[in-house]
Amino acid sequence: MNDADSDGASSPSDGVRRGLLTRTVYEVLAAGQSPMRSGDILSRVSELIGFNERELSTNASGQIRWRTAANAAMSWSTFGGWLTRDEDRGYSLTESGAEALGELSADDLWLEIARRYHASKLESASQGVGWESFILWARELSSVIDLDVEERDYKLKAAEKWAAAGAACAANSRDWAVRLKQASGAGNLVDSFAQTWLRNRILDHPDEVRAAFGQLYSAGTVEAVEEFGEQLGSWDEYVSPGDRTVFASCLLLGRDASSFAPYRPALGKAWAERVGETAGTTPGERYATLLSLCDGLRERWTDEEPRLRDRLDAQGLGWAVLKWAPPDTWHPMKRAELQHWREGRTDEVRVGRGAGICPAMEGAAWEVLGAGLRGQTSALVRGIRSWSVENAQDLAARFTTGESGQRFADRLAQQLEGASDGVLCLAAELLYIRDAPLHDMKATTKADRIGAILAAVSGAPPLPEAQRTGLDDGHAFAGGQGYHARAPEHLQWLCRFVLHWLEQSPEVIDEALRDPVAFREVTTSVPGDSPSIRYVVEYLAWPGIYPSIVSAAHRRKIRNGLISDVGGSSGDQDDEVTRDLVALRNLHERKKKGFVSWYDPPYVNRWRPGSSAGPRAWLVRSDTPEDVSRWLSNKCVDLRDDAELSLKPGLTRSEVSSLVADGYAHLPPSQRDELSVALHTFLEGMQEDDLVVALTEEQLIIGTIDDTVPHEEQSTSLLSRPVLWSESRTPLGGLPAKLNAALEQEGHVVDLTAVIRLLSELVDNETVASVDSPAPPKPAERAMLPAVPQSLADELFMPISPLQELVNLLNRRRQLVIYGPPGTGKTYVAKKLAERLAGAQDPSRVRLVQFHPSYGYEDFFEGFRPVEKDGQAHFALQDGPLKLMAAEAAKAENRGKAYVLIIDELNRANLAKVFGELYFLLEYREETVRLQYRPDKPFSLPDNMFIIGTMNTADRSIALVDAAIRRRFPFYEMHPQREPVSGVLAEFAKRNKLTDDRVDLLEELNATMGQRGHDLHIGPSYLMRDGLHEPGALDLVWRYDILPLLHEHFYGSKSPEAIDQDFGLMSLRKRIEIRTKADESSADSDT
Repeated sequence: MNDADSDGASSPSDGVRRGLLTRTVYEVLAAGQSPMRSGDILSRVSELIGFNERELSTNASGQIRWRTAANAAMSWSTFGGWLTRDEDRGYSLTESGAEALGELSADDLWLEIARRYHASKLESASQGVGWESFILWARELSSVIDLDVEERDYKLKAAEKWAAAGAACAANSRDWAVRLKQASGAGNLVDSFAQTWLRNRILDHPDEVRAAFGQLYSAGTVEAVEEFGEQLGSWDEYVSPGDRTVFASCLLLGRDASSFAPYRPALGKAWAERVGETAGTTPGERYATLLSLCDGLRERWTDEEPRLRDRLDAQGLGWAVLKWAPPDTWHPMKRAELQHWREGRTDEVRVGRGAGICPAMEGAAWEVLGAGLRGQTSALVRGIRSWSVENAQDLAARFTTGESGQRFADRLAQQLEGASDGVLCLAAELLYIRDAPLHDMKATTKADRIGAILAAVSGAPPLPEAQRTGLDDGHAFAGGQGYHARAPEHLQWLCRFVLHWLEQSPEVIDEALRDPVAFREVTTSVPGDSPSIRYVVEYLAWPGIYPSIVSAAHRRKIRNGLISDVGGSSGDQDDEVTRDLVALRNLHERKKKGFVSWYDPPYVNRWRPGSSAGPRAWLVRSDTPEDVSRWLSNKCVDLRDDAELSLKPGLTRSEVSSLVADGYAHLPPSQRDELSVALHTFLEGMQEDDLVVALTEEQLIIGTIDDTVPHEEQSTSLLSRPVLWSESRTPLGGLPAKLNAALEQEGHVVDLTAVIRLLSELVDNETVASVDSPAPPKPAERAMLPAVPQSLADELFMPISPLQELVNLLNRRRQLVIYGPPGTGKTYVAKKLAERLAGAQDPSRVRLVQFHPSYGYEDFFEGFRPVEKDGQAHFALQDGPLKLMAAEAAKAENRGKAYVLIIDELNRANLAKVFGELYFLLEYREETVRLQYRPDKPFSLPDNMFIIGTMNTADRSIALVDAAIRRRFPFYEMHPQREPVSGVLAEFAKRNKLTDDRVDLLEELNATMGQRGHDLHIGPSYLMRDGLHEPGALDLVWRYDILPLLHEHFYGSKSPEAIDQDFGLMSLRKRIEIRTKADESSADSDT
């Protein structure tokens, strides 16, 4: 298409033929392979239209007019529904857009797009109040959330407890208070404040509480909620209308879980607001509104999956829509749009920049970067608008000049000689952006470098205080030698970025400043990509979204090591790796409720090697002077192997020595040993990011192993590594004495890590040693305990659900404590679970140890113990049970297998004395500690080793247990009045067809002791022994097993006679008989 083909459609104000541009964009999309990126579309448009001088000119912002108009046409068309744009920013022509292309003239096409755009903007101001938007978000979230698992199942379990509590209150059962307390804590439906309020009212208004809850449960209607709320508010103890409604909804949930849904104050109000309804004020009104909203959602829900079976399903979906965190894998703008809608806001949706590892620096750097991006005057020099095409082009040309081999600062000063104030200001800004985040450059060095440029500006303005202070907080990443050596490349890319940014239309710029993905689309389309500095710009623009990681290799390794947390990877392209890193950050910061660094435990353990020694430094000696010249020219370092040994990765030192002995038999043994060390170190010791030192007769030269550097001798040779060599050259005569001494060590490849800081400071004298460490292999799949089989639950006479909950907790935390009164089966259950789930194939994977007051660290972990050798007794360091099992579990072939260590009577030992430095490992698995007796050998606790402790609450209260243990172990209670123990004896009696009264006796005994004797209750195991059906056997157990326990428990508070009177078989049976007769009389009178 050319000018003659058009109908002359033009804009009345700027002389740009917007109609022609719009029509051409549509024709390109109709004829091409959709979706197409904006850059590809514009490229094709420029080939089809012959632009006039006005269209090729630039506007006041320095942007080409036709490109601005074309970008506006594409952006506005998406609002009007004639173009769509996918998550990768690709445009496609819609069916209605294709129809418009065929029916409308170019002018009418543009006018209709403009009309649709402004109409859509007005419509969006309402922010989707009503059911339509609610349903749309419900579809989005229901596709990524399993509502049965996340919402329904736990509510059904809570409903069972509320049903039992409501029935107990209505029947005035003896245990109504216990059941009501248990119900209030089930499923997190009642908040902690309301639970405390209820427990207190049970104490001071027991009859009123029981009556109120019993009456509502018996009525079982919404109409009764109002009276219930009034009753709860009449005891001069304030409870909010919302909490009263919560209690009422939970009781009704227990009556009929399909008809009544649990009420949440925040949910009811927010849901009503988002669909334009009134939430109500009284408990009855609020709950009726919630049920009405549930019905409204079900009526409007047409999707097959998930199916909304009842009000409970509808309530779960409503809660997900309004309160669930959006999926971590969603694009940031989509997450922001959901939050924007939830809050009912009417302003433009923007993704918040957020904060990263260095908030002060990030804010100061954003003042510099943001001013340029928004076209404002400089944050460094007042009154100068530095971001212009003229300044950027001038600065880019200057960066190609200067003598090579100079230090960076000297060359930069030479390049900027005679530059205008605008160019100098832009150079200072770009250097600030590049240097500010660096951890391995002193703040004073950063300030001096930037200040040297500002000194040449008219008036020599100082670096503003806010920016100077921000440099002190600059520790976002350690750039290392590779980053520092690329300084010229970085500044050249930043110039190209400024020019590219200034070419963008206002619509593209506005979107890029609102949406980090759109911003990254601009940065990745800058010609001549330089990933490390691009990562910095993306991070500083969006520190709460993009990671402060400038190593592409580290980004891939982190993603690969942690990606299982959010599912599968998006792919291996740079934008896909970045997308996964953003999702991982969303997940872990949401869990931790704060910033996370992938270089800190426990994350770093999953993607880096076990060694935490950090980057290393190596001297590689050349065989001839020409070798160093070749290394510098070819960007590599290598070793010669004239014998062409059969080397391969992973060889041990002894294997390399054997190869050298065969291939270099003509050399003396000492030279063969030295060569073996050099070859093995080069193959297995030198890693990416390590420093490499080369020496000439007069100079020391430093480089960094960098696998991203293309080098001339890239081949299959294992004895050649790519190196990014610094341009700095240090005379040997001026080296520090400590460095000189290190260089005098013998060997072809010498470890210089001890002086790595001195070496780093030689490079432009600006850096300090990086604190990063090498990267680890991907860990093996995590060992997990399997599901509890029904057969095991049957063997234990217990329900399967609480047992599975125990195993799930153990899988998540790797250790737990089972506590409870005597006879509840704590140790027995722990052993049975361990033997069946971990030791079925290999019993050695389960071990039990028993603590006692004299048990110590030496018994449990390692210590000196007497041994006999050659008929003589002496002390030797011996491993204890924990260390022995840890060593077995840590073997490579066992990493996928579960090992279980059971510690019986955990609370009887001095835990701080027994565990010692192991406390740390209980919290950070796979971290290492230095041992008391072997500080040279680090020790870690394998992730596949589970620890179960048992504690008898009657022997010693868990309140006295070391706080450090309580923090590191979850505590699982096994109590006679709670699952899984509460029904064990009854189930045992049922299966064994026992007809005696042992079940009633145990219940009466524990009920007589009451809540004050909670920790002293007796478990069922005493009454499950063989032979108790024989005459007199039960009496013997009672007198010689149970009563002695009670004598000990009540020693000093009750006399032995009183104990026998209160808890003897005769007294208990008498009370049971009296209560039974009373219950029968009550039943007769009712009939």
